[in-house]
Amino acid sequence: AVAVAYLVATVVVVAASAGLVVRAYGLPALPRFSVVHGLVLAALPLGLGSLLAQIYYNFDILMLGAVRPLSEVAVYGAVYKIILGLLILAGTYGIVCLPAYAAAHAKSEATFKRILQRNVRLLSSFIVPVVILGTLAAESLAVGFFGEPYRAGGAPLAILMWAVALSF
Repeated sequence: AVAVAYLVATVVVVAASAGLVVRAYGLPALPRFSVVHGLVLAALPLGLGSLLAQIYYNFDILMLGAVRPLSEVAVYGAVYKIILGLLILAGTYGIVCLPAYAAAHAKSEATFKRILQRNVRLLSSFIVPVVILGTLAAESLAVGFFGEPYRAGGAPLAILMWAVALSF
């Protein structure tokens, strides 16, 4: 029932968004095959990279599912969502910084190093306390986010927190 509700909500949001776009800008022109073909070929490396990233970030759950009961996989999968959220923040911050890094590098190597060092200090001052507190409070976080049945997720969450520190 939850999956169906999620699917229906997604369809409604996509349909409403498409309706608003068509209303504001009119129907889009049909693209030429040669343009679509070129775009698909150009996007293949990005698609392959995204696929490999999904495999990389979910491989541990797949392996765990092969050797442990489903109840343990569920607990691990739930607490891993906290880690994924933090990893998404790290990735988003990195992507946002790319133009500044490129501009600094175009100016000089020294400017690039200065900006990079400042960002490393900034991120360290943010992520180190988050990881330490997250490690100490892992069990409480698991229970707080997912409820009492997920208390066992505290230990894996405490360990996984340090993967976040390494990814920032």
